[in-house]
Amino acid sequence: MILSANFLLSQKQEWLNYDLDSLVSIKIPNKVFELDTIMEGAKMKQVYARVENSMFIAQKSLYEKNYTFLPYDLETLKEQYDAITKDIKKGVPYKLVLKKLIEKKNLKGCKLLFKDSLDNPTYEIEFYLLNRHLYHFYYVNPKNFNKKEKAAFFNTISINTDKKISQFFEEPISHKIGYILGRILGYILLFGIGYFIFRIIRKLSR
Repeated sequence: MILSANFLLSQKQEWLNYDLDSLVSIKIPNKVFELDTIMEGAKMKQVYARVENSMFIAQKSLYEKNYTFLPYDLETLKEQYDAITKDIKKGVPYKLVLKKLIEKKNLKGCKLLFKDSLDNPTYEIEFYLLNRHLYHFYYVNPKNFNKKEKAAFFNTISINTDKKISQFFEEPISHKIGYILGRILGYILLFGIGYFIFRIIRKLSR
């Protein structure tokens, strides 16, 4: 739902505040198109606008439908961000030159930058996993990548931290079972080594 029109990137182009949901909002040029669809069994919401050669895209999708497990700490969050990056690379016809972890209001996200063969930037992307949903933000302009325009777009990403937000979830039962079995096998192995050493020492002492 469009709420306000209080941001001007330039004298010509008015930008509007747009809510993806009650958690995340962003400002987008006022010719906004909205798409609600289902991809691979997961509901996806996308809003986008085009101004000359620039594309501005904000997207929300259910995370669990597309990936094997939910992260339960920072390391597994990074692993999932790596998997997401690999999927994004498949759909972008340019070279990934930058991938880094970013932070907004103490929440971890990921930034990607793509360039063409002449080292010109073409795509910049940010994404965040919040409350079992994945939020993507794209700035795309292969012809005339505008750094000020790009920065203005990403700087308007707003996350409502008054809401309960989680990026880490309960460790999957398969991981817990694997951890427990690993500990048990470790104890058995240590016991076996200890017993073997004890037998050797006993034989030597005879």
